[in-house]
Amino acid sequence: MSSRVDLKELIEALAGAVIDAQDRIEQHQIAKLGQYFDEDNRPRTVVMRLPSMQPDAEPGTEDLYRAPLLG
Repeated sequence: MSSRVDLKELIEALAGAVIDAQDRIEQHQIAKLGQYFDEDNRPRTVVMRLPSMQPDAEPGTEDLYRAPLLG
C-alpha cells in the first residue's frame, strides 16, 4: 500500500534531514578539533630536537622546537 506525499512535505523533510546532518557533522568536527588543544586552549605540541642553526653554535648542538600537532 502506497501513500501519497505532498511535494512540499517531501522537500521540507529532505531539508530538515540535510540541516540535521550538517549539524551533526559540525559537532563532530568541533569535537575532533578540540583534541588538538589543552584545557587552557593552547595547542598541543610535540617537542623535537633539531640541529642548532645558530651562527655561533658548536657542532652537534641541538635546539628544542615545539611543533603544534595541528598544522
